[in-house]
Amino acid sequence: MKFDIAIATDSNYIVPTTVLLKSLFQNNRDIDFTVNILYLVESLDLKDLTWLESYIVSNGQKVRKLPVTSEDLGRVPDCRHTKSTFLRLLLPDLMPANIEIVLYLDSDIIVNGSIKELLMTRLDNYCVAGVKESINVYDKSYLSKLGIPTNCYYFNAGVLLMNLIELRKRDACKLFFAYLKNNMDVIKANDQDVLNGTLYESVKYISPIYNYNFWIEKDVSISLFSKDIYKEVWNNPVIIHYIGPIKPWYYLSMHPKKRLWWSYLELTPFSTFKPVQKTTINVLKYPIVYIISHLKRNCSYTFKRNIGRFIPAQIKHPIKKLFLRTQ
Repeated sequence: MKFDIAIATDSNYIVPTTVLLKSLFQNNRDIDFTVNILYLVESLDLKDLTWLESYIVSNGQKVRKLPVTSEDLGRVPDCRHTKSTFLRLLLPDLMPANIEIVLYLDSDIIVNGSIKELLMTRLDNYCVAGVKESINVYDKSYLSKLGIPTNCYYFNAGVLLMNLIELRKRDACKLFFAYLKNNMDVIKANDQDVLNGTLYESVKYISPIYNYNFWIEKDVSISLFSKDIYKEVWNNPVIIHYIGPIKPWYYLSMHPKKRLWWSYLELTPFSTFKPVQKTTINVLKYPIVYIISHLKRNCSYTFKRNIGRFIPAQIKHPIKKLFLRTQ
């Protein structure tokens, strides 16, 4: 089986990108991949690009470079991610015309099993296949701001099976950037909002074993999926997406699947890589952050919402920020 994978990266993300690639190749030896590297010319040093190409080829896979300049990309909002996150919006036009389907993967991901079943998903007339996100539960009003009917779901764009045939029929790249221009003051989740705002009627929803947010509460997860799927995704996730600002390579990361990321790192040339920001202060903070993280993950959304009714607004926001930092 042959298949195209697309990733977007820059010189600050070489280690995570390498871990992603190693996990992908390690668990899918029966698939011949062509890895399409999306990158901003100004953000990926030639030595890093050359290293990635060499690493992919040394693992018996093919590589295709998809360079983009800032001028090509145009004006995009500032965000905690680099501008590289917007590059996936250009995939329908950048990919060779004979490629009909591509799997896009964020670089803060590991592939922990076979993705053959995912790659064989029938897309028919759907533009993309992806996994539901939790915004429908937390804030339906945000969907309305994006122009999405509240009876529709919102998907996470970190793992997307993209039907390039359908996207090209819609002239999707022009559609994406027109939406971005018209909603610059509304969007918060960058290109993910753009993709949702333009494709909400053409999404095939797939199992969260391919892209689960381990920080959403159990009751929220069950409302989006089911009890059985909730158990399956915790026990046997195929793709683990480290959603949130604190990635597993940071010392204070409390992600429940953090150790898996490090286990794949050990299989790469970066096996001596050390946790980022392992300072004396953070070592002292660790037990406190651990407790807060444990509470955050194990308290239901219903419980948090009920408690929140008794907390004054002026201190509720700082508490939310504190919980966001413990991931």
